[in-house]
Amino acid sequence: MVTVTILVVNFLILHILPTFQSIFEDSGLALPLVTRLLIEISNFIGKNFIALTGIFIFVILAFVLYFNSEKGKLNLDGLKLRSDLYKMNLMNNFVSMMKLLLQSGATVSESINIMAVFAENAVLRKTLEKSARAVYKGLSLSESLKDSKIFSEMDKSMLKIGEESSNLSEILDSLSYYYSYEIEIRQQRFLAVFEPAIILVLSLFVGFIVISMAMPMFDLVNSI
Repeated sequence: MVTVTILVVNFLILHILPTFQSIFEDSGLALPLVTRLLIEISNFIGKNFIALTGIFIFVILAFVLYFNSEKGKLNLDGLKLRSDLYKMNLMNNFVSMMKLLLQSGATVSESINIMAVFAENAVLRKTLEKSARAVYKGLSLSESLKDSKIFSEMDKSMLKIGEESSNLSEILDSLSYYYSYEIEIRQQRFLAVFEPAIILVLSLFVGFIVISMAMPMFDLVNSI
């Protein structure tokens, strides 16, 4: 929907508006402020299209190169963790994989090492690598994650209960069920707000352009 709207807006500004502009200029009517603003934007884009395209490509490449670097990945993944929904998905994947590894016969330290290798989030990977080193030194999993900001206090408490009761797999299963339920609820809430919001914003963009073109046309018709 966003792509179609961008294409429609570009078509209106770069192809349709210049045609109407010549009609408006020949009529000699004073154009509304919004129409003049839109014409200036259209002229600027038309005259500097190649330069603007080059700048856009350069900025995209700069972002790609930066976020492919180690520092860039850490910063980007740190920003992702600000989203509760993303963090919940990350934790759900963690507890599900941890449960499968333990049930397959892997030790806690082996499981942490395996997940550190395959972790998609750079911040989580560093956390798991630090946790694995602490577990090798004799700390429990919950103790090794004590200073972690990714894992919530509830996660740490549940892991501690699982370790003390020797039911870590069952605790992980409970956490997986909890996160799956919360993710589903939050996704539904997010979509319920996001879809109307994006439709409203896109409608405002298209509506602004249509109104800017329609207002002088009405003035032109009334003056005849």
